[in-house]
Amino acid sequence: MIRLRSLRAVVRHELAIARDHTIDFVIMFFIPIVVMAFFKPAAGIILRAQGMPLASGAEQVVPGMAVMFGLFVVGLVCFSAYREHGYATWDRLRVSGPGPTQIMLTKALIPLGIILLQLTALTIFGRAFLGLRVHGSVIAVASVIGSTAICYVCIGLALSAFCRSSQQVSILANLLNVLMGMLGGAFLPTGVLPKWAQHLAPATPTYWAMQGLRPQFLAGSTEQGAWIRATCVLLAIATVTLAAWRLRFRPEERKQHW
Repeated sequence: MIRLRSLRAVVRHELAIARDHTIDFVIMFFIPIVVMAFFKPAAGIILRAQGMPLASGAEQVVPGMAVMFGLFVVGLVCFSAYREHGYATWDRLRVSGPGPTQIMLTKALIPLGIILLQLTALTIFGRAFLGLRVHGSVIAVASVIGSTAICYVCIGLALSAFCRSSQQVSILANLLNVLMGMLGGAFLPTGVLPKWAQHLAPATPTYWAMQGLRPQFLAGSTEQGAWIRATCVLLAIATVTLAAWRLRFRPEERKQHW
């Protein structure tokens, strides 16, 4: 019971910090909306040229910008491992009872909730204002959204274990955002990317998120069943990265290299 109260205190602490960083949520929620509206006509031209005559472009830009800007949660999770030492609050959290692993997993619940809300809200916005329609399964959409969120949070945890300073966190997280977004087909369908990029795309979680989501929104798509494989791959990536974090995580290093 004491430990449970301590973990609730960690959650409240994380919520208080989140309220002080509203700019992060502006980036994740509102900037994608602007980008969606801007690129939708061009995306529609590309999709129709690929043999999807009923496509409006929302089928590409809505899931694409959602999973692209959702990658910001990787940096949020990763940076939180260093932030407590910068605020001199890590030792206070440790004294309250939970171990370092429990603290980090509990802290990750808030970013997980944020990314789930972001992916869901942007999908709903696309349906309400950009003409996005679910032609596949709502369950499939929910499954891919959930596995994508879990995957991103686990990648953030793993990155926090391998970065040596908060400066590295900032650089690597932003670099991963750009690379995974572009290679994974968030900006453009992977079919129009260079051949070398198409070969690298399956190594990114954004690729699998798009493989699972986009067919659910395309009328007449023959790949609507791809969400099962996409969900499995995303959860597999999450499992591997979580294991890597657990093996490598050394909280005392965060204090030394803040």
